[in-house]
Amino acid sequence: MDSPKVYWLDREGKRQSYSVVPPGVGIEQPTFKGHPWLVANPAGECLDIYLPGEAQERAIITNNGAR
Repeated sequence: MDSPKVYWLDREGKRQSYSVVPPGVGIEQPTFKGHPWLVANPAGECLDIYLPGEAQERAIITNNGAR
């Protein structure tokens, strides 16, 4: 299985490549309000978008190998 890609969405909503999540691994990304994140499959299709709330938060993204 190819690894999902993580993007930060800039103020214009454009994807800024940030990391790749290897199989069996997770990443923890500290983030703030106004800093949305997008997780995409290797083809670039959106799997999920994370929109942080008011406080400093963390997004935890895992790759368990599920399809």
